[in-house]
Amino acid sequence: MNIFATITFGPSDNLSKPLQYNKSEAEQQIVSSILETDAVINAFVSKKYNEITGEKSNTAVKVQNGGFMQWAYYHYGRLSYSTPAFFIPEIKVKPDSLNPLKKEGFNADINFLRWADSTQQQNYFLDWSRIDHPDFPDHEVEIGGFMPYVRNNPPEDILDSLAQTHNEFIVWLARQRPVIKVINLKKEKISKNVFRIELDVYNDGYLPALSEIGERTRWVKKPKISLTLDKGQEMLSGRAVQLLDKLPGDTGHHLTWLVKEKGNVLIQVGAPQTGFQVVEIALQ
Repeated sequence: MNIFATITFGPSDNLSKPLQYNKSEAEQQIVSSILETDAVINAFVSKKYNEITGEKSNTAVKVQNGGFMQWAYYHYGRLSYSTPAFFIPEIKVKPDSLNPLKKEGFNADINFLRWADSTQQQNYFLDWSRIDHPDFPDHEVEIGGFMPYVRNNPPEDILDSLAQTHNEFIVWLARQRPVIKVINLKKEKISKNVFRIELDVYNDGYLPALSEIGERTRWVKKPKISLTLDKGQEMLSGRAVQLLDKLPGDTGHHLTWLVKEKGNVLIQVGAPQTGFQVVEIALQ
């Protein structure tokens, strides 16, 4: 339960290019679009991914339905990211007087062939050849084309660099985690046996304590603030237990209580995905 985000290495991709918010799809009973504030975070994380890894796709954002990335977001309620980790760079060919290039859209197959040739890849394409197929007698059958998985698996000589840059990105993302802290704590004696306690519950991370989809699914635990009194003490104002519906990164929520009688007060704040902080206050 203490998971704030997930990263998947697979065919789906929302890191080289972020997902786009779609209002109509987001407002349906069955949500099929990333929600608005989560999309803003996705764009920020995607930009950092491009900066750290240098990886960027030349095609549209690709998401495979029913995959782990979608489940982790739409059902588990966590910020969810995925990347193939390896993208074929665009290989541009300059036109010459004998072979002028026509203006055409990007073709991933042709681009892969150019890249494979330019990097001297081996065994990536099987020339088409005729075979006698027992299931199709008296028919012309040919086999050939791209070898299995050659466009998904990176060449061996770049595995170390890919591992290093993606590890650096994962460490960076982990440092953006939501971290709840108690700050600006004050206690004040306002009469003989009445004390005021004030504090701010602050999210010291960039990522929110609750993603927007987490608020919608109600699966993720909300940040909880609980105040426990000593025997004989009485709470005159405020609530002993409170839940925060949301707590974005770098924001705080102000709380105050009035407590009657001296003694020790225990305050605990946090959630599984943010961590907890416990503060003990002596009222004298």
